[in-house]
Amino acid sequence: MDNRNRALWVAVYGGHIVGSTAICKKDEYSAEVQRVVTDVRMRVKGIARRLLRMASKKAKDMGVRTLTLHTSHPLKAAITLYRSEGFQQISETKVFYGLLKGWGTKF
Repeated sequence: MDNRNRALWVAVYGGHIVGSTAICKKDEYSAEVQRVVTDVRMRVKGIARRLLRMASKKAKDMGVRTLTLHTSHPLKAAITLYRSEGFQQISETKVFYGLLKGWGTKF
């Protein structure tokens, strides 16, 4: 896919990178969030929520109807964020480090 089907965001605070996320279109109507990462010292400041909302808006603008992402079971704060932003668990896969959960939302 060309670069029109991908997007990347980097959050900067005080001249330092404190978070990032990206999306990649999988096909004409679906895309995947490629990680939502924030510096552990900057958590609970809304950075991950803002990044996820920017990714969701861009996905909608790209014509995406289904947006998915994956997270592991121990990431409770991430799971809470995804649920609060309208994502629902759609899959669960056992991997060598535990359970990998798939989440999705429809626009």
